[in-house]
Amino acid sequence: MLKCDSRGTCYASPLNDDEVPPLPSYAEALSCATKPAPKSAKSSHSTSSEPSVV
Repeated sequence: MLKCDSRGTCYASPLNDDEVPPLPSYAEALSCATKPAPKSAKSSHSTSSEPSVV
């Protein structure tokens, strides 16, 4: 993460451990998708009762 101090100097700051998920094991990585899911298969977090943001 980049942070800037009161003088405008920017620097890299370490991330908290819970901000970055752990990498999968080699065996788990082999089972990961190698192509994007089709647009029709993407999960939708909004429901019809929620307004859509455009």
